[in-house]
Amino acid sequence: MMLEFYSKNKKILLAISVLILLVGIVYLIFANLPAKPEPEQVFCALDAKLCPDGSYVGRSGPKCEFSACPEISNEFGWKTFTDYALGVSFQYPDSFGTKYMHALDWPPQIAVINETYSCIEAGSEIERAGRTETRVINGRNYCVTTIAEGAAGSIYTQYAYALAKGEKTVIFTFSVRATQCGNYNEAQKIECENERASFGIDYFIDRIVRTLRFN
Repeated sequence: MMLEFYSKNKKILLAISVLILLVGIVYLIFANLPAKPEPEQVFCALDAKLCPDGSYVGRSGPKCEFSACPEISNEFGWKTFTDYALGVSFQYPDSFGTKYMHALDWPPQIAVINETYSCIEAGSEIERAGRTETRVINGRNYCVTTIAEGAAGSIYTQYAYALAKGEKTVIFTFSVRATQCGNYNEAQKIECENERASFGIDYFIDRIVRTLRFN
């Protein structure tokens, strides 16, 4: 009986010893494994890329790649004008969709000047050089020049809208022929005056500017 008891204890002790030995071996194996290197911090350059819409994006991520430029779809169903020489494009409608006001020199002519934006306010729109003033439209600064003159029962107004795009200045120019409302009978006169009063040329041009892309 005693021999059987000692024999069982011996087997238990042997099993425990083997288990301890295995644990020790595993510990030594993992203890001697080379430590994983700390991930290197990536410091991206602070340069920026000019996007087609005139905004800028910086570098990010482990490879310091430029972030994607914002995309603008043709939300108005307008046509697209592209000037390959200047490397710019924008969207525009066929017309204002108005009865008494008509766009001339359309789509707008565009110029890109390698100068920073500035605006000197002066003059009157009936003067030869016109009137130049700063207008803030949807939070964006424009330098607007208008020159108006009457002819053959209409008022012709030349417009130039200048704005900053990065370190450059972009200028849109076009003309509008507005029929003089006094030429109509009372009903049409009221309709004409209401149309002119409700039509916002500033916000119309700002919608075009929002589609501007540098290709």
